Amino acid sequence: SIHWDSAGGGSFLIHPLTGVGRFGASVPLYTGHAGPVLDTDFHPFNEHVIASAGEDGRILLWQIPENGPKESSSAYS
Repeated sequence: SIHWDSAGGGSFLIHPLTGVGRFGASVPLYTGHAGPVLDTDFHPFNEHVIASAGEDGRILLWQIPENGPKESSSAYS
């Protein structure tokens, strides 16, 4: 995951290790924090779940689609 600066809060991007090159103007971001994202961590036993912690004091859980994110997402828990 890559922490992403965005207006109005913190976001992050999940990018596969096999991907190369520059990011386009529109990338699917995970947004949900009111402040910058400080840390992200993948679930140790389920590669489709990630947690993020933000400067806003919240920890959010995210479901990653099996084929990777195609559009921006909001936290599910």
